[in-house]
Amino acid sequence: MLDAGLIVSGPYATSVYCDCGGWGEVFWSEHPKTGAKRVVYRCPCGVNPVSPEELLTWPVAVPTLVKRISEAMEFTAPPKETIPSRVWSFGRKKRREFYFITCATNQDRNSFQGLFVPQPTAVLLAATAAVQHYLTEWVPGHLIFNMETLATLDDSCRLSVDMGPILAEVEPPPELKKKSTARRGNRAASIEKLTDELKEHYRTSRDNYYATGELLPRPTQADLAKRIGTRQDDVSRCLNDPSAVMLKLLWDQAEDIREILNGN
Repeated sequence: MLDAGLIVSGPYATSVYCDCGGWGEVFWSEHPKTGAKRVVYRCPCGVNPVSPEELLTWPVAVPTLVKRISEAMEFTAPPKETIPSRVWSFGRKKRREFYFITCATNQDRNSFQGLFVPQPTAVLLAATAAVQHYLTEWVPGHLIFNMETLATLDDSCRLSVDMGPILAEVEPPPELKKKSTARRGNRAASIEKLTDELKEHYRTSRDNYYATGELLPRPTQADLAKRIGTRQDDVSRCLNDPSAVMLKLLWDQAEDIREILNGN
């Protein structure tokens, strides 16, 4: 795991769990004449010797581990740290935002709710069952998965994630899924799809602004064409269609901070 970069050499432990059932604080001393080092710990049962080797630690290299999990789930963009040392954004799948949460304490409640409550369709990937417990209490309406049950590490330190349980639960948000049934090849259907995509852009751009202080750039016509499975010239024709009043308005105002924050 050291060679794979998943853990790193850390400082000596400052406390030791004793057989008596208590924790003991570690003390280092040096013989005044020989310079020999002596290490002991003090716990409820008394003062006991301990070897330096027993105090070695290997912290998890969190950024490397998060990157490996993201790659195992086939996200192409590098993870972005959304809340320092706590939450990482993996990107989008199935028109949903995916977040990986490394740890959680009671002090994180407000910041987590501030990030996730405005994103009711976000999928939350808890690193452990304990983190999942916190998230289930704080944002009970979200899809939350425990990566302890889905991620595995083989003998060669290759990490894999069982996507089956996730994909079985994750579907596009209901309102988007319903509108996606419009018949392809029909101009009105394409306008409706493009309108939905720009409304989704407004939502994600607003979420990004609250998280980072910056709006997302307006998607290009080529981006929109790819998202709805059509050609760029079809997008251009839709934008110029006299009936596409809402679509044209959303397109023109897609980088206007007032319109983005007011919501669509």
